[in-house]
Amino acid sequence: MKCLAVFRCIALVLGVLAGTAGNAQDTAPPRVDLVYFGTSSCLVCSGWKRFDCPKLAGNASFKKVHFTEVTKSIKSPIPSASDFPPEIAGYRDAIAESFHGAIGSPMFALLVNGVAVDSWRGLDRGNDQLLAEVDKALASR
Repeated sequence: MKCLAVFRCIALVLGVLAGTAGNAQDTAPPRVDLVYFGTSSCLVCSGWKRFDCPKLAGNASFKKVHFTEVTKSIKSPIPSASDFPPEIAGYRDAIAESFHGAIGSPMFALLVNGVAVDSWRGLDRGNDQLLAEVDKALASR
């Protein structure tokens, strides 16, 4: 939970800073969201949150991402929008469509300006590959 609280604080600060930036759309960085779906009853999820999540939290690129955790059971699809935090509930359908009905945990969705650009299940992607995807998303306009 500490990891989630840290990410929410970072997201809040970045949101405030973004709101004070100039109004030019062309110069505004894209909003990049990484949504993690998992549960404490999943050993793989628990391991990711305990070991990988803290490593990512210290990365400069990752600090620019809006990281959100959504709890879901292992054998369920993406939950309904009412189970999402309000700030990303509007992304639910785009995320669900990107998974094509897949189930499992953990699941991750990467969004740029509300558009799902990538989604995957499991931990086949290491932190380096995840960060490369984040950097690519941050560089997009």
